[in-house]
Amino acid sequence: MQEMKEGKIKLSLLRQFTEINLEIEPAKDLERNK
Repeated sequence: MQEMKEGKIKLSLLRQFTEINLEIEPAKDLERNK
């Protein structure tokens, strides 16, 4: 059961990281296009 819990924590962290990247990447593209 412990491994399941750790796996879920890693997944949620990964999801948060991905969402942050999705917010940052378009901003970088905008900067580049100026």
